[in-house]
Amino acid sequence: MHGRHLTLLDREVIAQLRDQGCSRAPVARQVGCHPSTIGRELTRNHRADAGYFPSRAQAQADQRRRAGAAGDGW
Repeated sequence: MHGRHLTLLDREVIAQLRDQGCSRAPVARQVGCHPSTIGRELTRNHRADAGYFPSRAQAQADQRRRAGAAGDGW
């Protein structure tokens, strides 16, 4: 996974495996990334009152990416 962003499909796999009770390491192996990537993803996109929803997480990631691209000055 080095050098690429998580996709909606990756996020759906994360949600499914987390719902099954899997920890970060097996989720990361399935998605093909480092366990810390899973930890950051869940920290950024998990709401205590609502949980983790892949489509919302993807929308938030897209929004952050657009905001970063708009402000990079290139």
